[in-house]
Order: sequence, then structure tokens, then C-alpha cells
Amino acid sequence: MDAGADPNAGDNYRKTPLDWAIEHNRTPAVIQVLQEQQQLLERPPKTGAQPDTSGEAGRRPRRPRRVATSKTGAQPDTRDEKGRTPLHQAAQNDQVEPIRDLLNAGADLNARDKYGKTPLHAAAWWSKTPAVVKALLNAGADLNARDKYERTPLHVAAGGSKTPAVVQALLDAGADLNARDKDGKTPLDQAKQHNQTLTVLQVLQGQQQRRAPIIFEFLKRSRRLLRKALR
Repeated sequence: MDAGADPNAGDNYRKTPLDWAIEHNRTPAVIQVLQEQQQLLERPPKTGAQPDTSGEAGRRPRRPRRVATSKTGAQPDTRDEKGRTPLHQAAQNDQVEPIRDLLNAGADLNARDKYGKTPLHAAAWWSKTPAVVKALLNAGADLNARDKYERTPLHVAAGGSKTPAVVQALLDAGADLNARDKDGKTPLDQAKQHNQTLTVLQVLQGQQQRRAPIIFEFLKRSRRLLRKALR
């Protein structure tokens, strides 16, 4: 960075150094350095300020640094070829600290990729720990966000997650167990269709059985109130 490397340069996939740091599990310290440098470049220069040339004798002139703009996809919401942001990448790579850093830097918690999936969808599919799901939910992620196929994060987890605790975390947060996608399938239908593990099926079926008496009691009470109103 001190030699003038461009922290906003994008590769053929429009990924910046920050995107690569997050995607390949770099330490929070590395990510923080990149974020601070990008924020520094976005600050307007002080009036009359002169460049510091002390100790510059004999050095190669520094390459001018490109200032990040919305046109170039200024982070923390830069996009790759699939429309994913650094927050999507951090969510799918189980990186809780970078998620917090990105949110503190102003990342869009409910940003959607080209398939309409949010970072919570990414965590629901890829994450091997419920900590990522909980971090996103605690920050205010939309629990029942729909992608282009009308699937919620619970649909995605039910169909693809190999971590029952991730499915359970979504259910504990109140995810809609009866939500239907564009094909009319519920999360439990997705789990059966994709031959999910027995444990994931048990989690979904157990939750469905626990909620059934509550719904039944609500319907009974509603019927009683309706009869009373019609008398």
C-alpha cells in the first residue's frame, strides 16, 4: 500500500483486493488495512496541503492512486460477475469478524446478487456454523427474503445445508416453515427433493410438529370467537 498499490483495482471478475482477502479467509487485520486505505482515498484533500516528499530521493515516482467512486463499484458493495458483494463472500466463507467489519463500513445487509439472493441466503447454503447466520440476523437481515425463485433462506438451507444447526438457527429466529417457492414447495419439500440428511429432515419435521398444536389451538379459538359473534 505504501508503494502506491491501488486498493480499488478490479480484476477480470471485477474483484478488488478486498474481495479476494475476504473470499480467501484473510485475517481481520488484513481486511482492516484494505478498508482503511479505501476510506482514506475517499476523503477530500485538505486545502493547500502539499505532498510529503521527505525521504523520497532516489525512489521511483509513485503511481497515481485511483479514487473510488460509485461508478467503479466503490466498496464495501463492489460486485463480482454474479452480482455478489464482499458481504456475500464473507457469509459463505464463515467469516464473522469480516462481516461485522463490512457492516460497520456501510455494507448493504440485504444486497441481492443476480439470482436475488442475499448474504443470508449465502450463509444458509454454505455456512458450517450458525454463528454467521446469527450475526446477520442480529444485524437485521431479512429472515424471509425471497430470491428470484421465491425461495427464502430456510428453503435454501433445507435444500442444501449440511449443518442442521444452521437450519435450526433460522427456525429459532422464526423463519416461515410453510413458505412456498414459485413451484409451490415448502422448505420441507426442498429437503426431501434434494435427499437431505436425516438430521436436517428431523429438525424440520420436529419444528413442524411443535408448531402444529399452536396453529390448531389458534384455529379452535378463532372458531369459538366466530360462533360467539354470530349469536
